[in-house]
Amino acid sequence: MAYKQLGDIDTESDESRLLESSSWKESSAVLHFKKSWYLFLGAITLLFVFLGLSNVAMIIRLVDLKQSLVGLESMQETWQTLQTLTEYSSSDLATANSAWDRYKINGFVALPKAWTADRQWPIARDMPDDTDKGIYVVDGFHQLHCLITIRDTVADLLDGKIENRTHVVRHLNHCYDALRQAIICRADDTPLYVPLDTFFAGDGQQRRCKNWNTLQEWASLLAASTNGMLASWAEIVAAVCILQLGWLLYGVVYRLFLSPLAKLPGPKLAALTSWYEFYFDVIQPGKFVWKIKDLHEQYGPIIRVTPWEVHINDVDFLDDIYAPSHRKRDKYAFQLRTLPVSLSIGGTRTHDLHRRRREALNPFFSKNSVMSLESSINEKVEQLCRLMEDRQKKNTPVNLSDVYYGFALDVVSHYSFGHDDNILADEVQASTMRRNNSELLLGIKFNQHFPWIVDALNMLPTTIAKKIMPPGVRDMVDFSTKIRGEIQQVLEDKENARKGIKRSIFYELRDHPTLPSAEKSLLRLEHEAVLLVMAGTDSTAKSMAVAHFYLLANPQVMTRLRAELQTLSAAPSWAELEQLPYFNAVVAEANRLSFGVTARLCRIAPEEILMYKGYCIPAGTPVSMTTLCAHTNETNFPDPWTFNPDRWLGPDGPRKRKYHMAFNKGSRICIGINLAHAELFLVIAAMMRYDMKLFETDISDVQFEHDYHVGFPKLDSKGIRAKVQGKHDG
Repeated sequence: MAYKQLGDIDTESDESRLLESSSWKESSAVLHFKKSWYLFLGAITLLFVFLGLSNVAMIIRLVDLKQSLVGLESMQETWQTLQTLTEYSSSDLATANSAWDRYKINGFVALPKAWTADRQWPIARDMPDDTDKGIYVVDGFHQLHCLITIRDTVADLLDGKIENRTHVVRHLNHCYDALRQAIICRADDTPLYVPLDTFFAGDGQQRRCKNWNTLQEWASLLAASTNGMLASWAEIVAAVCILQLGWLLYGVVYRLFLSPLAKLPGPKLAALTSWYEFYFDVIQPGKFVWKIKDLHEQYGPIIRVTPWEVHINDVDFLDDIYAPSHRKRDKYAFQLRTLPVSLSIGGTRTHDLHRRRREALNPFFSKNSVMSLESSINEKVEQLCRLMEDRQKKNTPVNLSDVYYGFALDVVSHYSFGHDDNILADEVQASTMRRNNSELLLGIKFNQHFPWIVDALNMLPTTIAKKIMPPGVRDMVDFSTKIRGEIQQVLEDKENARKGIKRSIFYELRDHPTLPSAEKSLLRLEHEAVLLVMAGTDSTAKSMAVAHFYLLANPQVMTRLRAELQTLSAAPSWAELEQLPYFNAVVAEANRLSFGVTARLCRIAPEEILMYKGYCIPAGTPVSMTTLCAHTNETNFPDPWTFNPDRWLGPDGPRKRKYHMAFNKGSRICIGINLAHAELFLVIAAMMRYDMKLFETDISDVQFEHDYHVGFPKLDSKGIRAKVQGKHDG
């Protein structure tokens, strides 16, 4: 068993300990390092002394979870003598209320999703500060909560409304106590999963009866609770202020001088507070990756960019940060708070769970799988060509950013579900969706620092929340609802009536022989679908638009590419196009300057100490290298902001490809890389049939300026626009 009160537990370690802290972020960082563990215990001891002097009795215990939970699971039922008349049924209201108040314990615990998935339990609501754990409530406490609620409610209803109140209250008091005794006799320790859309805990779960006192001792042991009384509200305020001040001073000293990262170069303000990151991410805005690049010029190749995080600007260290699958690499929980898709492969924090989820999806995104559906991509390519010809006839500019967004959305939707909404046919809708998606991304950095705002919106009824949501967030909600409907149809199609009509990867996931049922739930598959479609749309569309811009802006490159294409048939396949050296170089250069994901994609080596040029990076430390630093490294890419496909040719070309990060690297490389490449090659080849000229568009509409998870040009850009002049004669 791996129960815990809401906090952080490492269920794989025999030395696991539970520490309740008022600051999850601080405690999780502190617990990474053995040295800070002892320092933190010292600080807790000092706090105990102060609380004793201030007449505050606080219980904060470190519990050997493995030992206590084994004891809990082996607990046997026992015979008990139950009394009929107790203080709980007393006619003295004050006595009864005092007794019942002792049971007002919440009983909430957070269980690791990997543990519950192994037992095929339903997926619960995410724990706010650790999305790898779900929120459960121990059933015995839940029953008491319900009973107390009934007692309070009935008392209010009966107040002054029943003539023979004495008899009714006496009878009800007996019933309350009888129910109380029944619950205590059962002492049910079953964790009831908390659904995401309601607060009605548990449905159809097996239950076991154990000793109530043992259960209550266990829950109290895990809880960090305050007992006793303060002399006055003034003492409460004074105690809180002193504790906060003491904690603040301790944090300053620890972060600047005692942290294992304290010796790393970098600005002291960044080491002291995450508000440094907030300023450059939100206020500037989206400029922290640029600030980091400047800091490397000042401090060297390794710097501390937040109190908990390290950034390295050395492409030869890429394979250590973004390591292959045989070296464990987790994601950084803080950076997973940007979008609500925590159950997708992109939102999965731990290495092992990510590998299990990805292995189930890998066959659908292999090169052979993409090639088998190349005809459906070509249908969209021909539709795109007809759109260009229509724009030539009307002599009106085409917004390449919009039409490529519609194209990519249709392709990835068809690839995932076997059908699409033909967004490419409606440029107005494509433009609206792209703009709203951009607005959603523009809020990512703020959401990362203040995730509770998104959580608060999620708690509101959808009809109310949508009225105050930005358009991009509303689109996200509507999109998720639509995806949920798609997945629901798959899960309800028990007879596979629709399975043979149109291909859907979610039928295969539903029927996967080795995935546990929790990995096939509606919410889990919904998260996977949302991420696949979103990631497969925006990044691919940006790459196509950037590639087309640089070709139009560099006629000599376009001429050379067209000459190479003439060596193939009129309608070459993706496999044929990939064999063209210069075309490959054009695509690689376009991907380099579109940058892919521009955010810091931290990796954590949970069991490995990383060494870099004499610096020790402790296990559990988030480390990253941005695509901005990798793709503009002047040693490998001289004159980095110039579009030059030739840099990928010649004997040095293959070596440079290992520094390419547009699709990430290592065990978490983008699963849709083959689909994206197929779209890029087929679309660019088709667009070379047309002579076009840029319209009210320049380099500022393309060049990376702001990081909002993906690269943004100037924020008032209208997109990449061009006029179609006719078909190319060559």
